[in-house]
Amino acid sequence: MHFFTNFRKLLLSACIFLCISAGDEFRVLAEGNHLSHRNQTAELIVTGTIVSTENNEPIPGVNILVKGTKSGASSKADGSFSIKVPNEKSVLIFSSIGYITQEIVVGNQKNLKVVLSADTKSLEEVVVVGYGEVKRNNLTGATASIGAKDIEDRPVARLENALAGQLPGVDVRTTSGEPGSDIQIRIRGTGSINSSNDPLYVVDGVPVDDIKGLNPGDIKTLDVLKDAASAAIYGSRGSNGVVLITTKRGGQGKLSIQFNASKSLSRVEGRLNMMNPQQWIEFRKADIDKKWVDKGKTDKKDYKASDSQEFRAAELKITGPISSANANATYMYDPRWAYGTDSLDYVDWNDAFFGNTGSLDNYQITLSGGKDNTNYSVSGSYLTQRNCRKYRL
Repeated sequence: MHFFTNFRKLLLSACIFLCISAGDEFRVLAEGNHLSHRNQTAELIVTGTIVSTENNEPIPGVNILVKGTKSGASSKADGSFSIKVPNEKSVLIFSSIGYITQEIVVGNQKNLKVVLSADTKSLEEVVVVGYGEVKRNNLTGATASIGAKDIEDRPVARLENALAGQLPGVDVRTTSGEPGSDIQIRIRGTGSINSSNDPLYVVDGVPVDDIKGLNPGDIKTLDVLKDAASAAIYGSRGSNGVVLITTKRGGQGKLSIQFNASKSLSRVEGRLNMMNPQQWIEFRKADIDKKWVDKGKTDKKDYKASDSQEFRAAELKITGPISSANANATYMYDPRWAYGTDSLDYVDWNDAFFGNTGSLDNYQITLSGGKDNTNYSVSGSYLTQRNCRKYRL
């Protein structure tokens, strides 16, 4: 009897536990269904159209993204769109190339009319080279560029020198060692035998004949157009390539003064290995002696290299004292050679012509600034160059 009593109590406890557990499961399920129903009722569908501010025409292909999610859509050909958003606090992002990106809070709006403004700054960045500017990663033509920093790092006297070795396909060479002489620029080689091979220079949109007068410190950017696109823009004048130069501008703010000074020295390297005066005299004597011996063979006479100058003069029928005036320069020595430096000025012509140390002094000053609607930039430079040559022929 006691056993059945305990068994009955145990069975009753198990039933109570099962009832409590089932109640909890039913309550959790009910709460889950309630949350799911609440989420489903909160999700909204937003529709609308997208137009432009300029002419109120629809804009197709606009990207629409729910901020903070990966959910998105795009506008159709008529500018209409439809997108699901989680709730009224959702933010829609409207973006398209050439237009300013716009963000709109959904709120209680079910139908939107979105007006996008043209992004003029973005449009300026997309316009290209000969007729504008372009981002480098979008550039498809054959061009090469250097900036103000590249030029400032090289203390050069002329802008053309800054291009040397910096741009592929651009050959810069000096046709003369004379200070201030013309510098030759060739883009992708020589294209004509008779006509000019110089490229077209365009400074701030204005074609010029050359750039020798430009101050390197005034240059902001320098772009070289090397392919047929330059000819398509500038016609036959651009057939040898185009060098586009943009100069620096003044900016808003206080007066800014920039001063640059540089000095460089130069010497002629790789001089010719020439004979000194004594070596040259011995060389000339050996050559004259050989010609004298060869003359004896021709005349059937036994002439020797050791024959004196008096004997040679007698054979050549030269009368009177032997001098530089009457000596036969082919078969006789110059009498002055015997006296050396007493009668001759022994000159090292390498040192005579290229013995100086050349120098180049370059000073540049720039004043820039601006306020309100006025910007200004004023610059000046002083350049003096001394060559390595002592004498002029």
